[in-house]
Amino acid sequence: MKYKHANELFNSKQGDRSVDDFCAYMQNLAREVEADEHMLCYVVLNGLNSEIKNHVTRSQPNGWKELVDAAKVGEMCVPEIGYCHTELSYSST
Repeated sequence: MKYKHANELFNSKQGDRSVDDFCAYMQNLAREVEADEHMLCYVVLNGLNSEIKNHVTRSQPNGWKELVDAAKVGEMCVPEIGYCHTELSYSST
């Protein structure tokens, strides 16, 4: 069972999960395989969506709590798909 959890830990991606959900999921997997905090930070950073990962990388977190906090801020900065509403208006001249 440990090998299955290890495989999930190293290959999981955030996808459409929130940062909170993804981090909690990864933390549980890390506990199962007895991964330390440094390893957890690396695998979570690897699995985050690219926009959030870029924000976290720029913030240069020192440890798990700082990484999660930076990821939450990054998540708030990512525009939602479909949020932007544009209208084209054509004038008849």
